[in-house]
Amino acid sequence: MTLTLLDRVDTPSNFAISTVSDNSIMYIGNSDAPASDAPVAESEVEHPVETLAKPSNLAMPAYLSVGDFIMDSEGLHKIETKGNGKNIQTAVLDISAPFLVKAVARNAKGEDPHCVIVFWINQEEKEVMVSTTLLHKAPDLACKLEYCGLAVTPKYKNHLAEYLSEIREDVSHNIEITYSCGWQVGGVFMLPNGKCYGKNKELVRPSSELQGSLVEQSKGGTMKGQKEAMKLICNNPWFQFCLGVALAGALAKPTGSRSVGFHIWSKSSRGKSIAATLAASIWQNPFPLQNWRSTANALEGLAIRHNDGFMVLDEIQTVDTADALNEASYMLANGKQKARLNADSTLKKIGSWNVAYLSTGEYDYATALRKKSKNKIQQAQSG
Repeated sequence: MTLTLLDRVDTPSNFAISTVSDNSIMYIGNSDAPASDAPVAESEVEHPVETLAKPSNLAMPAYLSVGDFIMDSEGLHKIETKGNGKNIQTAVLDISAPFLVKAVARNAKGEDPHCVIVFWINQEEKEVMVSTTLLHKAPDLACKLEYCGLAVTPKYKNHLAEYLSEIREDVSHNIEITYSCGWQVGGVFMLPNGKCYGKNKELVRPSSELQGSLVEQSKGGTMKGQKEAMKLICNNPWFQFCLGVALAGALAKPTGSRSVGFHIWSKSSRGKSIAATLAASIWQNPFPLQNWRSTANALEGLAIRHNDGFMVLDEIQTVDTADALNEASYMLANGKQKARLNADSTLKKIGSWNVAYLSTGEYDYATALRKKSKNKIQQAQSG
């Protein structure tokens, strides 16, 4: 994979920053940025998949057995006894591959308990968060764990739920779950891949819902290539600005700031997406860039995943309608999900975020709105 960096992009004289709506969305750009005639430098950046850590501290795990259940290095078993008196028959049921119930995690209010389950695939540690609500839905529980890589005997899936129900009272309860990435309790910071940093990083875990939306991080490149890229950035105010925005999201909560977005526009092939790609690469593999063509629900999930961080919305002209663009912009600035109900009519947890983001396109925000509105009118007239 090759990332092409422009040597420079001249800063136009009509470079401008303007603020709209409630002072929480800002846009930056120019209507006619000149192209650069400077040579193009290329550096090849590889993105190997980050492997899971081997369970060095769990090489000889303390398997927990309870009641009729036995957990050992061969897996989870249940001793089943039938008959009475002299006709007693005993059978050993093989339920699943071996695993540990490391802890039971709850949110800050002590609600929404999750079992922290650990097992190994090819000597690599795998950790999975399982909501205890699944203990009442044995088929769903077995499907989730099998999807994550734990072998389960289908006809004994009810016994798996029974074991977890009994064992959860015998494990630690000092882990807190979170519904969004970013800053957590005790100064812990969670990246969009769920990896935590900080003194108390072992005390925080993503909820099962958040865990399902986390993105796999990748890293690559060489120090030489990174130094060469920084030389180009030092002479390019556009790239410097975009990198600054990429780092700003992590400072929002400590400084009491709100979400902020910048829109960069110019004619095609002037380096907008390259600048956005460079900024996104600080946090994760930037390919492919997320574009504006998304539902409001999808953008909410994206913002939660990048809470206290950075995200890119490329090509504003790809959004479907003016209403969709307006709704998405104000939703991102508002920093909260819409209130929704669960299947049992209880209120779902409302996610929130503080995020810095870059938007790109061939038009400024007002022009993009006007063009999308005009298209809607023309479609209505032709219909």
